Amino acid sequence: MRHQRSIRFSERVVKDIDTASRQRGFSSSTAFIRYAVEQELLGRQEALIGAERNGLQQLWTRCAVTNFG
Repeated sequence: MRHQRSIRFSERVVKDIDTASRQRGFSSSTAFIRYAVEQELLGRQEALIGAERNGLQQLWTRCAVTNFG
């Protein structure tokens, strides 16, 4: 199910979105905005997963050095 939201942009941003949408071959500016938001959310999710992995690796290394060092 899709939910509708209203977002207000300045005229300059609307023009930039329209231009980018056409240049990148999107069917509409809405499709471009939806894609951009999804990519941002995926990128942040992957960044969080990477940070968690790094944190776990550092913790494991510290435990190994402390306990088996």
